[in-house]
Amino acid sequence: MQINLDKSKKYLLACSFGPDSMALFNLLLDGDYDFGVAHVNYQMRGEESDNETKNLVELLKAKKIRYFANYIDGKDFSGNFQARAREARYDFFKDIMEEGSYDVLLIAHHKDDFLETYLLQRTSNRKSFYYGIKEETTLNGIKIIRPLLKYYKSDILQYCATHNVKYSIDSSNLERKYTRNKIRLDVIDKMSLTQKEELFNEIQALNKTLDDKRIALANYYKDSVKISLFNTLSEEDQNHLLYFIFEQKGFAEYFHSSKVRLIKNNINSAKTSTFMKVVAELYITKHEDDFYLINILDYKPYEYTVNQAKTISFPQFSVYFDKENVIPHIKESEFPITITNGNSDEKYTIDGNTKKLSRVYIDMKMPRHIRLIWPVVKNRYGKIIYIPRYRKDYIPKETDLFKINHL
Repeated sequence: MQINLDKSKKYLLACSFGPDSMALFNLLLDGDYDFGVAHVNYQMRGEESDNETKNLVELLKAKKIRYFANYIDGKDFSGNFQARAREARYDFFKDIMEEGSYDVLLIAHHKDDFLETYLLQRTSNRKSFYYGIKEETTLNGIKIIRPLLKYYKSDILQYCATHNVKYSIDSSNLERKYTRNKIRLDVIDKMSLTQKEELFNEIQALNKTLDDKRIALANYYKDSVKISLFNTLSEEDQNHLLYFIFEQKGFAEYFHSSKVRLIKNNINSAKTSTFMKVVAELYITKHEDDFYLINILDYKPYEYTVNQAKTISFPQFSVYFDKENVIPHIKESEFPITITNGNSDEKYTIDGNTKKLSRVYIDMKMPRHIRLIWPVVKNRYGKIIYIPRYRKDYIPKETDLFKINHL
């Protein structure tokens, strides 16, 4: 067994102390990767789970690996335990990744998990847009890689035995009260390697068909979707396109029929301009015949101070104060300049006319999400002296003072 990851990245390993995650731990250690370990104890198996945490922590300390252990009382979860547990641990992982500046979350899913997930999907009435588990995906802003997905469980157990990898077996995995466990114990574990490979190839063929459809539907989506064209699609293709966008934005796990209804009701409403939360940080903006699905975290407030005329770049835009022939030319006496996203109630005077920014944006026919990050230039006295002109499908010119990155 081997892994091939980018060594310039910083990784966070989700580790249960089971054979899968411990095999991946050993591979990361041997490969001299920069990584930390995140572990969750749901306190559902008493002494057994506490000993797992204790043994894992002792090992990590001995190896001088940075770790994060979280104790959660799983008995407080209501409804589907596995779903609530999954939400809790991914929230934990996300917090760690943001605080520790980790680039990628590593999960030790393997090929048996891939087959198991497919069979679980088949028992559900929900429409699937990908069968099994993806090797790379994004969940709620977290990039996830599963480096062991090409290996079967038997490969992992053999690796652990050969390399004396310490691990523990979770006794709850043998309980048949969970559908996933039943599939693993009663179906996957009883299949021969040949049968598993045949099933794997069948799933790959199904996914190829879905990928072909996705490629065709991608023509309907760039940064936005034309509502008039969207409404010409079949219901199945509409849903597939929406899933494709959810997935691209990192919200595939939230895709649900209720969210589809919300989006369709929004884009087919009589209103020509809307802005609405779909789920978590995913929002929908409708503007005339276009709709956009955006991650609101990409549209955070900002304020930058520029003390002298120079070319300078920020996440939202580049500005060329010192470039010759740009329009407009900002006088030196106006500096220091403040560039910020404007407040809709602020006022801007141009050519003798004074308007609120909200009215200026409406006159420019600017979608609401773009208003959140559109730059407003204020002089040293706090007066708005310039707002770049917004035009849909605008082609930048050499004389432009601003180059906006979100367009």
